[in-house]
Amino acid sequence: MADFKYLEIAKALEESIGRGDYQERLPGVRLLASAFGVNPRTARRALEVLVNRGTVLPDGNRGCLLPKPHQPRRQTGNVIIYSNHPVELEGQSPRSLLNCLADGMEAYDLKPVFMSAAREQLADDMEFWLSCKVDGFIFVFSSFRQEIASQMALRRIPVVAANRMEESLKISWVDFDHEKAVEEMLEFMIRAGHRRIALLNQLHPYAFVRGHFEQAYRKTMQRHRLYDPQLFCFLETRERQTEEVNAHIERIMALPNPPTAILCGQLERDAAEALRDYPVRPILVPTCDVNRPDTGTRPRLAYSYLELGDKVFDVFRRVRETGAVIQEMVPMRIEI
Repeated sequence: MADFKYLEIAKALEESIGRGDYQERLPGVRLLASAFGVNPRTARRALEVLVNRGTVLPDGNRGCLLPKPHQPRRQTGNVIIYSNHPVELEGQSPRSLLNCLADGMEAYDLKPVFMSAAREQLADDMEFWLSCKVDGFIFVFSSFRQEIASQMALRRIPVVAANRMEESLKISWVDFDHEKAVEEMLEFMIRAGHRRIALLNQLHPYAFVRGHFEQAYRKTMQRHRLYDPQLFCFLETRERQTEEVNAHIERIMALPNPPTAILCGQLERDAAEALRDYPVRPILVPTCDVNRPDTGTRPRLAYSYLELGDKVFDVFRRVRETGAVIQEMVPMRIEI
């Protein structure tokens, strides 16, 4: 019976919220535990249920916020597009993503305001973001804190990220379906006769992304009884990327049974240089924008920043109109 107590508390809290018994936020875990006569762990589990349902919003160590009903924001016509990388609108991808967003906004009579900050201090400045008088934000390959996401959600500020975000943030995002692409490429390489396939991936701003890649790799290789954890390589830093790639390549090539293929993501150049002096080299399988000139490497995982840009703006438009949280994947494909 104790296992279901937290569900009873979650239901009671939902009913109280519906009646308007709480304003702006719920009491803290200890106060709720005392009110319902349970231990704090049970109260915390009840809050987790409400967070997962989108009934309340986590606000760091300060408890949970109650989102306000959706109301259209004041129309300024301006939308901030923020990136941790310098904004360049000329040339090839990923600049094509930014151009695509600008084109989409022009069609809806919106004005993009491009911003960037290389060291991410701006991304962590809550007061700055909440003071911006704009119709919404699009974050391109950027990350920000839980507290900022919660405050934006509380104020019903339309926010869409052009990269996958943590589930706890409860914000809209669009990203390439990397996990499915990894699974499909592994299956393709196995059908082509490869039994030793390594995965080499660069560091991602969010630690949870590594888990998604590892799960996709492990699940597929275990299905064929080919899984070897030594062949899963994920970089730890960006500052020493070349050195880390060299170290991983040296390690896996020294195995008694080295790989015959390496899914190397966007690390193709570093991996090829690290393998230069090996007499027998594995096939490198990169990921490349379809608009990027072919390097002659076959096969490859292809994606389109133009397609990503179209989807990001479409999701932003829907979020702005409905206030819903929308999370969608853009497919990648195998090119031979």
